[in-house]
Amino acid sequence: MKTEAVLGLILICVAGLPLVAWLVLRRVGGLRALPPWAWLALYVIALLLHPPFLLRKHLEVALLMANPSLMGQMLAQVDNEFWEQMAKLVAVLLAAWFLARRYPALLARPEALAALGFWAGLAYGVGEAVMLAILIVNPALNPIFGINLFTPFLVGFAYVYERIWAIQIHAVMGGFVGLGVWTAFRSGLFRPRWGLVLWFVAAMLYHHLVDGIIILAQFYPQVAQLLQNAAAWWLAAMVAVGYVALLVAVVVTRWMVDKRVP
Repeated sequence: MKTEAVLGLILICVAGLPLVAWLVLRRVGGLRALPPWAWLALYVIALLLHPPFLLRKHLEVALLMANPSLMGQMLAQVDNEFWEQMAKLVAVLLAAWFLARRYPALLARPEALAALGFWAGLAYGVGEAVMLAILIVNPALNPIFGINLFTPFLVGFAYVYERIWAIQIHAVMGGFVGLGVWTAFRSGLFRPRWGLVLWFVAAMLYHHLVDGIIILAQFYPQVAQLLQNAAAWWLAAMVAVGYVALLVAVVVTRWMVDKRVP
């Protein structure tokens, strides 16, 4: 990787984005009392969850080799979506279980755990950015995870730019998962089990919207041309869609809580 990519990855993805997110999220009701060590601990846990969950690629490669069609690609993508949301779910559940007893305000309103899930998703996205960079620099490690990221070209700042948006997409997915965890801890809004499933699936669908477009581009030249013309700005559009969808989900959930819908 070029020096600019390494510096950008460290200064923007690993440090800059999380710092900005923390300054915003710590103002959310229920999180104001959360100490910095709790934020840092969740950040590290979610980031470190990426490598073990990346082992899922062995199954996805097997699925693609068995069926390289569009349907096979989409099936492998669903597997990818499921495990990536599971990683975020593990992180948020650990945080909710450990912190809620000390800071009960976390469970008072849905936006607190949605914000905490957003933070966990962002950290997981940072973990992905760092891990992929490591695999690009050290292609000998690729077989461990069943993928091939070898490139004969030096990766520049374009990688960092793409990761900036990808990290935010992961953060939005984490927000949906956090909202689901809130419903699992709080009864009365949804049946806890189904509330968690609902928002978990919402995170998967948002993920499928983004990556599904990339998959379609491999089979439909028209889609590929649209993405090429849009350059990386289409990722910015997907991030905007995700932010709006997550905000609507939180607002609707709050409204249902206030109305005490069983």
